[in-house]
Amino acid sequence: VITQAGTCDPAYSYPFRVSGGHILSTGAADVSGSVGPGGAVVVRISAGGRVASGNGRLAGSAGAGRWTAKVSSGNCSGSWQATRG
Repeated sequence: VITQAGTCDPAYSYPFRVSGGHILSTGAADVSGSVGPGGAVVVRISAGGRVASGNGRLAGSAGAGRWTAKVSSGNCSGSWQATRG
């Protein structure tokens, strides 16, 4: 997760897995969402009192998209990238 606007930290990394079209957490943060049959992603990440939501696409062993978050100091937004580990 890369911040491109706002006062959020510049970059984060959140592990997750996809099972049966559902995004599931595999780390300390709460990562949830879904992956549609065509690879369309809707995701929500909750960590450290902050909540971000995003969308994008997974294809093969990689994916990318956009995210936004509302935090006490304002709004943040940016891009996300995923790779199969």
